[in-house]
Amino acid sequence: MRILLDACIPVRFARSIAGHDAVPASKLGWQDLKNGKLLTAAQEQFEVMVTADRSLLFQQDLGRYLIAVLVLRARDNTLSSFLPMAGLLLNTLSHAPKGRATLFAAGGFNPPDLARLPPGVLVIR
Repeated sequence: MRILLDACIPVRFARSIAGHDAVPASKLGWQDLKNGKLLTAAQEQFEVMVTADRSLLFQQDLGRYLIAVLVLRARDNTLSSFLPMAGLLLNTLSHAPKGRATLFAAGGFNPPDLARLPPGVLVIR
């Protein structure tokens, strides 16, 4: 499976997605593309986009795109913060729905956070 890693995901995280073709946005020169333009470009070449940008959930109508979006929520954007989610991400890839987001929460959620999520977002803790 081809997976795009958004610019906010450490490049070395690609090694954690064994058995898949994980490509950092920077390798394609896409690091400066913003949400809508990035999703449009990504859906042509990838089945899944992995990001840490939670604003994407609120700013885009993901149903318009033919790509699954996996949003990793960690305490910061360091590799060590994302690595604990690699196993869950690998288990989810094959059934991540296109046109929807799946949110991975390493640090847990306060109830208000869940209440503010747009409809249709899948949450994995």
